Amino acid sequence: FRSVWATPTCSPTRATILTGRYGCRTGIGRYLDEDSPVELPQEELILPELLDLHPELGYEHAAVGKWHLGQALDSAVRAGFGQFSGSRSNFRGKQRYDRWLKIDCGEERWCHEYATTDTVDEALEFISSTPEPWFLYLAFNAVHAPYHEPPGRLRTSELGPDACSREDLTRAMLEALDMELGRLFHGMGEAYERTHIVFTSDNGTPSDVLAPGVIPRRGKATPYESGLRVPLIISGPAVREPGRDVTALVNTTDLFGTCAELAGLPFPDALPDGLATDSVSLVPYLANPAAPARRKIAYSEAFYPNLGTDFEMEIRVARNERYKVIHRI
Repeated sequence: FRSVWATPTCSPTRATILTGRYGCRTGIGRYLDEDSPVELPQEELILPELLDLHPELGYEHAAVGKWHLGQALDSAVRAGFGQFSGSRSNFRGKQRYDRWLKIDCGEERWCHEYATTDTVDEALEFISSTPEPWFLYLAFNAVHAPYHEPPGRLRTSELGPDACSREDLTRAMLEALDMELGRLFHGMGEAYERTHIVFTSDNGTPSDVLAPGVIPRRGKATPYESGLRVPLIISGPAVREPGRDVTALVNTTDLFGTCAELAGLPFPDALPDGLATDSVSLVPYLANPAAPARRKIAYSEAFYPNLGTDFEMEIRVARNERYKVIHRI
């Protein structure tokens, strides 16, 4: 999918994916600081809870990796996931990718396994120990500051003292993530062919590691394409003739309806009565990339404070196939 918008920062996008609703509905309009008491409201219906409303489907579910929608040890579980293993949010202060605080079974401890590797380990453990069908929300910390040199086994080149710019380190971290994704897919065995995999990002590229030629200060946290536009790849049994592009407008809210329909729930008919959604299912595009447009407008926003009753809209941005409008305070 070539025309996909997230929000300018991470936490709001994660909320859109899990709820299928814009931040102006959920109250999550900016990233959640490490010391913030705010979390995704429990009254929000997230995807695993929708699956639980239909026990006949038999789904089990888990969240693995970076949560970043609440600081409490049980925030992800109270939000609706059956289990959670990973980090509260970004690695700050004394935390690094090889020394970080990990939540597992509701308890927190220091973990010295490289975070990208540990995330895949936890994913494979869940997949191997859980009967099908299952839903796994897998959220990597990479590629995100602190920029660093990954373990040598996860990259194909050495990073000497003259090749340690943020851009070099970012590329190395991305390669390490790619290597671990390969290990994940290989480790799934036969289940890989039966599984729908949705790959995306929660915001655009940070301004300090933008590619040469991209206008500075138009990356992450801004309403420009380098800040909003994200990759989206979907694979699995529903994809006919893989390897094709879809140019239709997409928002990260649409992953909610897409996953619901792939799980066997007609969307939006499966939603509880009265629940407003901003999601449309992308399933028709998996069979026909040229299917009629399901979304005429792509929209994104950023505002503060989170969960405020009288919030200040920092960014509103919308586009159709031809025009784009940006409003900033």
